[in-house]
Amino acid sequence: MNIGKSINKEQLQNRNGVFYEINKKTPYTGKVIGYYENRQIKEIVNLKDGLEEVLVQQ
Repeated sequence: MNIGKSINKEQLQNRNGVFYEINKKTPYTGKVIGYYENRQIKEIVNLKDGLEEVLVQQ
């Protein structure tokens, strides 16, 4: 699944459990990439309307 936009986790703010880009009023939708201090990827998460998108397999 390609949401299109990606952002570094450090560029987001957690406001009561909902993630926003810094200084934005709309919850973030897109891919979030978290890094270790050595700049290797730690995690990749998809957010939709500021919440982690959970994919369910049946």
